[in-house]
Amino acid sequence: MNKFNGDISVSNIIKRLIRAPETDDCEYQQHIESLNKIGNALSADVDLTNVFDLILSMAINYTNADGATIYMVSKDGKKLDFKLIYNKSLGIDQLDRQQDNEWPSIPLFNPDGSPRTDSLEAYVFHNKITLDLDDVYESANQYKNGVVISDISHGYRCKSMLTIPLLDHENNVLGLIQVINAIDADGMIVSFDDRDKELLKSLASQAALAVSHRNLLEGMETLLMQFMRVIATAIERKSTYSSRHISRVVKLTEMLAQEINKAQSGVYKDISFTADQLRELSMAALTHDLGKIVTPKYIIDKSTRLFCVLDKIDLVQLRFSRMKLLCRLLKESMNTEDFADFIQASFGTQVPVKGLENWLDKQFEWLRQINETEEYLSEEVLDRVQTLADIHITYDGEEYYLLSPDEKLNLKVRQGTLNPEEKKLMREHVWITLELLSQLSFPKKYQNVANIAASHHENLLGTGYPRGLKAEQLSIQSRILAMADIFEAITASDRPYKTPHTLSESLIILAKAVRKGELDGDLMDIFLDSGLYMEYARDSLEAELIDNIDINQIKSIYHI
Repeated sequence: MNKFNGDISVSNIIKRLIRAPETDDCEYQQHIESLNKIGNALSADVDLTNVFDLILSMAINYTNADGATIYMVSKDGKKLDFKLIYNKSLGIDQLDRQQDNEWPSIPLFNPDGSPRTDSLEAYVFHNKITLDLDDVYESANQYKNGVVISDISHGYRCKSMLTIPLLDHENNVLGLIQVINAIDADGMIVSFDDRDKELLKSLASQAALAVSHRNLLEGMETLLMQFMRVIATAIERKSTYSSRHISRVVKLTEMLAQEINKAQSGVYKDISFTADQLRELSMAALTHDLGKIVTPKYIIDKSTRLFCVLDKIDLVQLRFSRMKLLCRLLKESMNTEDFADFIQASFGTQVPVKGLENWLDKQFEWLRQINETEEYLSEEVLDRVQTLADIHITYDGEEYYLLSPDEKLNLKVRQGTLNPEEKKLMREHVWITLELLSQLSFPKKYQNVANIAASHHENLLGTGYPRGLKAEQLSIQSRILAMADIFEAITASDRPYKTPHTLSESLIILAKAVRKGELDGDLMDIFLDSGLYMEYARDSLEAELIDNIDINQIKSIYHI
């Protein structure tokens, strides 16, 4: 007796249908129609093993076959894999042959690429026909050899056999359904009759529908992931420097999620992300910077305070040269006292009249350093920039100055390279990410992609952006992505506007963010205790940046 698992109500329907008088054509027609309805219902189940289990159960119960098999064409289309197999005589009730080497896959092609002709299953596959044999051994065809060899190895005797291809709407073979040795009421092996063939063809169509449905769903998900990877690649290539940011964030995000799944203690020990949740998180990581597709390239790549389409320090240098030339001409055309008065009035009393050109050269070199420095600018530095910006001379109808209002604004940025307006534009990429992703009709199981992706600049204090979400509003997925994004950014060595931090310095920065209450301390513990930080560093950081790490010292920063 077979032990197929199936819905009890469906099994009862099958039993009632099987008891229907086969001599009554009307009832037989109802029988077929009912089986079709059941098949249609089964096609909604995306778990093919469950669908095949029920289909094979129906085939065996109706035909009273001793054995039955469902084969699936492999992903590369070169062989048939055993999906489910049943054989009463051999004591096989239900096995997933993808995990059992006793029944190896059946090659569909010869080594030279030509179709196989010595395999019954390959013959059905290539010819797309139903093959009904009263006795396989009496067949004159050469494909019987494979059956005989298999019988010998398993101590079995195949006689009657019905093999039907599973064809999709484009007449492609997706697999095969095969029943072996129909048994009559006296226990004798008999041929499969016409009604058996009709029923099995109906079941084959339902199996094909189920496979097509599954393939369609998988194909859509694959296309969705491919599309996201293409967009991520396009965004990365937009930057001259941070060309691997997204891919590294994806990698680190996936690593963190996997570590949480392994956790045996701590706050997250009961968290176990499903395969769908892991894919959803990967999608969010892939698209977290989607909004940068509209962010001006010069902002993404702004390596100095004066960088725009080009570094405006060159324009400043030109103005300094122009100012030097003007002063030289004025000095030649004016007496010494008038020239001194003019310079003091125009530049200020602190500027030396003698050696003025040398003074201008020194001021420019100082500005060049300010343009490139990563250090925080003091009030004294800002005042000095303002003094140079105030120098303005009108002579012979022309304006001479050292710094434009825009250049002054950028040079007075206290830290970093972005001025307030540019920071605003940069931050808008998160809103745009949320807006764009929210317009996509994600499958229900991936419905949180947009929300997770748009939360990578939020923090637990609620002082992040763009929505100012607080701890209770941030899922563990959002916290993972935020930490991965920050850690990638501070460890990256391909940013021209900052010196890369060593591994220990980067972990200390993370620990301080945890102490402030911005990042998740429990997640930080997992990051450190698992050694994941080192695994990531060895793969993604320059060797010289990987230094000695004192985990206890780093933890002491936020475990107070």
